[in-house]
Amino acid sequence: MDPWRSPSGHMSDYSEMLKRLEEATKVISDDSLRKIAFERLLNHELSGGEKHSVPKPHKDLPEEPVVRTRRVRSKPSAAGPAPSVRNVVDALDISPDEASLPAWGTLSQLDKYLWILEAAHLKSVDGLSPAEISKLIYDVFKENHQTNQVNNIKTRIKRGHVRAVKVLSGSTNTTGYQILKGGIDHLRTLASGSVSE
Repeated sequence: MDPWRSPSGHMSDYSEMLKRLEEATKVISDDSLRKIAFERLLNHELSGGEKHSVPKPHKDLPEEPVVRTRRVRSKPSAAGPAPSVRNVVDALDISPDEASLPAWGTLSQLDKYLWILEAAHLKSVDGLSPAEISKLIYDVFKENHQTNQVNNIKTRIKRGHVRAVKVLSGSTNTTGYQILKGGIDHLRTLASGSVSE
């Protein structure tokens, strides 16, 4: 008996079965898991499983990971909608290895905000809003930093690292931060390897 012929003798039965199995496994996004699931379903069908049913997955078959997103609700602003990112900031071309700046992975959270402020400053954008800092960090490093976290940079005002400035975004004035000489010197110290927090 030809192993590629179904018990009824038709090749189309196998073609239909393969199409069904392919359809059943295409919801699995990971290629290697999809291949494992397909092979197990095929073995089940070939070993006499019910003709038109897809069995439940075995306990040892890894499940597709569930990605949960956390919804962040912002407090409504009395001034209206949240300020947008300025075009000049959106157009900044910042590299993860900007010259004269310390390695990103070695920095504390607040030093990362200084890093972004200085990278923008080196490209003639002096002063960024927390939303702009957050966006640039995501664009360059794919790290999520909420604007309320970025606002913690105000603790560096007393050290002389930054100062609060008004940033005009469209027709909206918002509080932003500008890096000062103390902040630039702090980053240079970190870049040279002698860390002093």
